[in-house]
Parts: sequence; structure tokens; C-alpha cells
Amino acid sequence: MKILTITLAAAALAMSSPAFAAEGHYVGVDLGWAQHSAVDASQAASLPASSDKENFSDSIAYAGVLGHQFSTGWRLELEVGKAQFDTSDSGSSGGIATTLYLANVQYDVPLRDKIAFTIGAGFGGAAVKTDLNLGGVEKIKGDDGVVAFQGLAGLTFHASDVLDVQLDYRYRSIGDITPGGRTATASGDVDFSNIHENVVMVSARWFFGN
Repeated sequence: MKILTITLAAAALAMSSPAFAAEGHYVGVDLGWAQHSAVDASQAASLPASSDKENFSDSIAYAGVLGHQFSTGWRLELEVGKAQFDTSDSGSSGGIATTLYLANVQYDVPLRDKIAFTIGAGFGGAAVKTDLNLGGVEKIKGDDGVVAFQGLAGLTFHASDVLDVQLDYRYRSIGDITPGGRTATASGDVDFSNIHENVVMVSARWFFGN
């Protein structure tokens, strides 16, 4: 629902707003702070079946982007991002690492001469690497690839003809993962669900080939 609301708002703003200044091909880097949700963990093969929540610490998030900004204010870009989240549960160790591959659509709504309100959404996939020891009882280690998407909103500052700087909030949702696992009493796949991230990101974009 959050992603749908952001996307519809972007479409409405696009039909009523003039273009922002910068345009052309660009490369960019993103750096920010990510808060990971408490993840629902379940293992149907356990006897009896078990379920629990796993908690994770905040983490640095970073990404690289390659894109194009049109004179109409629309932007299309490819993003590859990473974050490593360590477990914060007492007695547990390890964590999960996420690599995101997203195609983003963004729109800049001019507010002043060099400042724009930016809104957008992205869709793609995530490679999730899990390596957890839960209280010395259960070892969960494995990789999984799932669908991922994000919605974002923030402000863009047009620093020069070749540089834009953006500050935004991103809500990211990652599909359920099944990395596998083993307990002291039974073996079976472990399912993680309700995975999302709240991210505050600073981005810099350098334009070239204009």
C-alpha cells in the first residue's frame, strides 16, 4: 500500500509540474542508515512446529546507480545496493546480508530554482545471505533470491550543471526467504517473512555526455 500511494502521487504530480533543471546520463552513489524490521521466523519441520521473531541492529546501507534524467523531470535508473544486518537478540550471533538489484523510476517536482521534491519507486530482486546462530541451538545458513521493491520521497538540490544531491526516505520490502536451518531436535527449512527496511539515504549524481 505504501508503494502504491507513492507511485500514484508521482503520477499526479507529473501532470501538473514543470521540469527540473538537470538532464542527461548520470552515475551516482548512495550512502545512508537502514533500520531492519523484526523478522518472523518459522520452521514447519520442527516437532512441534516452531515460530519466533528475530531482531536486527541498524546498519549502514550503500548503493551505486546508473541512470538517465529527461527534460520532463522523469528519471530512470538501475541501482545495486548492499547492507549487512547483525542480530540484536541476546545469546545469538551472525546476521543477514542483502544485495538489491532495482530498476527505479523517479520524478522531480521543482519547488524553487535549485530545489525539487523527489518521489519514486523501484522494482527488482534481492540476494539474501543468511548466517545465524540462534542461542547455540539452531544454525541457519544459506542463500536465497527473492522479489524486492521500494518507494521513496525526498528533496533534490541542483548543485551545478553536472551534480545533483538528494536526501530521501525509502521504504523497502523484500519477499519471504528460505535459507534453510537445523535445530538440536529436528532438521528442516526455516522461513523468514515480514522483511522490510526503513532507510534514510544521501545520494550524489554526476551527469556526463550532455
